[in-house]
Amino acid sequence: MTRLLACAVLATVLSAGCHHRPARPPGPTPSATVLATEICGNCVDDDANGRVDDEDPHCCPHVAALESGTVEVNGDQLTVNARFPPGALREPNPLLDDVGVLVRAGKKVLVCGTIGHQFWTKSAGTYRFRPRGTPATRGLPETFVRLLPTGAVAVRVTTVRANLAQLTDAAWSMTLRIGDGCGSGNAKLGASPPAE
Repeated sequence: MTRLLACAVLATVLSAGCHHRPARPPGPTPSATVLATEICGNCVDDDANGRVDDEDPHCCPHVAALESGTVEVNGDQLTVNARFPPGALREPNPLLDDVGVLVRAGKKVLVCGTIGHQFWTKSAGTYRFRPRGTPATRGLPETFVRLLPTGAVAVRVTTVRANLAQLTDAAWSMTLRIGDGCGSGNAKLGASPPAE
């Protein structure tokens, strides 16, 4: 008898639970995916807006335009040269501020990373980063940043990547961040801009 009573109570509880669900409000069904906020510095398009790290306004709300930019492809070596106009990057100093570098060919991100300030050296007015094979610098491109007498900032990024020949017709772009100063723009396949 006790067992029969327990089964009857359980059936009543289960039945009541099924019949008392709140009704879904009228309107469209809510989406199952919620876009995340962009996480700066992880080389992933977290919020799925087509922009990675410093390309995203969440990471770089104020972006200066490149004055000029070129891409050189020599076998599997990629070199990107860019120049930011005077005043575009406020007091850039890679010895004090980390540097974010992102190079894209069409939708393909070829170079993405943050170079810590502790890995830079300065000689004759040029800041240099050369990968040293340590885990913190592995995969990052050789990068030069030079403050020109005009106040412009020249940047050169060199890296080795496979299958570059198939990307020569792509639309190239570069984004650079030094501290909280950001610059971005398109780069054309061709020769380096003249030095000043």
